[in-house]
Amino acid sequence: MFEMRYRVAKSKGDYIDFLGDKGYYQMIYNRNVYGVMFPEEIEENIGTELLFIWFMHITEVAIELHSKTYLVLSDHDSPGSLEFEKKGDTLDIREVLSDESSSKKIIEDKLYKPIYRIPKDSNTSVLFQDFKQEIIEKCTSYLKDISKLEQNDYGKAQIANLEEKLKYLKSL
Repeated sequence: MFEMRYRVAKSKGDYIDFLGDKGYYQMIYNRNVYGVMFPEEIEENIGTELLFIWFMHITEVAIELHSKTYLVLSDHDSPGSLEFEKKGDTLDIREVLSDESSSKKIIEDKLYKPIYRIPKDSNTSVLFQDFKQEIIEKCTSYLKDISKLEQNDYGKAQIANLEEKLKYLKSL
C-alpha cells in the first residue's frame, strides 16, 4: 500500500514564492510513515514544508524510475533522504537518516554510507504502479487546489512546469 497526504497551508502570508507553495506532506508505505500531518487548528504555530518542491521532486523520481532501478531523494527540510529501489514491479522505499555523500543533489543515484531509520529488510515494498498512480492522483489534486488561488506570474510558470511533468509521467 502506498498513500500520499498533503494540505496546503491556509495562511496567505505563509508562502515563499507563490500561493500554495507551502504546506504539509506525508507518505505512507505499508506501516511506515514519512512526514508529519499536523492538525489545521495548530497550523499557525507549526512550520510548514515546501510542498510544491515535494510534488516536483516526487514526480521526477517516478519519471526517472521508469528507466532506473535506484534513486535517492534528499529531503530539503531535513538531513535525511528517501531511498527508492525498484525490483521488477515492486518498489522498496526506505528512509535514510544520514549519509556521507559527497554530492548535494536533490535526486541522486548512489548512497555511500547510509544509516536507515528502520532495518533494511523491513516491509517497505509497494507496487510501482500503485506508487505512480498515487503520485498522479495527488499531484493532480494539488494542482487543482493551487490553481484556484490568485497566482503571480512566477506561480503560474511553476504550475505549468509541474503540469508538464505530470503529463509526461501519465504518458509513461
